[in-house]
Amino acid sequence: MSAAYEQAARQLATLTSAERDWVLARISSDHALRLRELMEPRPAPVEAEPPPPPPPPPVLVEAEPTPERILEQAAVADVVKLLLGEPDWFIALALGKRRWPWDRELLAALHPARVDELSVLVWRAGEGAKPRACEAAIGMLAARLRDAAAPAPEPVSAFDELVARMT
Repeated sequence: MSAAYEQAARQLATLTSAERDWVLARISSDHALRLRELMEPRPAPVEAEPPPPPPPPPVLVEAEPTPERILEQAAVADVVKLLLGEPDWFIALALGKRRWPWDRELLAALHPARVDELSVLVWRAGEGAKPRACEAAIGMLAARLRDAAAPAPEPVSAFDELVARMT
C-alpha cells in the first residue's frame, strides 16, 4: 500500500496548489495526511560519515634532557674543569640547589680556604637564593657542558672556503 501512496503523492505534486487542495479535501483525513507527508520535501539523505581515522600512534620522541639531568650525567672531570674558573658565588648557586654526583670531587680540587668560603656561600644560597637564580646557574652550566661536548668544527682552509663559495 505504501507504493500506491507514493505514486499518488507524485501525481498530486504535479498539480497546482488549488487542484491539489481540492483533491485532498475529497478523501479521508487519514489518507490526506499520509499523502501530505509524502509530498513534503524531504531533507537529502545524510550519508553516514565514515568513522574518523584512528589517531596516529604516539611517536616516541626523546625529550631533550633538562639542565639538571645534563649536570647529573656529566663527567666529573668536565664539571670540575668548567667550575674551577668560575667565581665562588656562581658555584654556590649550583651547589646550593642540591647534592650532585660530582660535588665532592669539585670540593677536593679547590684550595681549602676557598672551600671554607664556598661552604658559607652554599649555606646562604640554600637558605636565601631565589630558585630562579639557582636554575639559571644550572642552565648556564648545562649549556656550557653541551657546548664543550659538541664536536669542534673542522678547520677550513682559505682555499676550501673559496672553492665552497664558487660551487
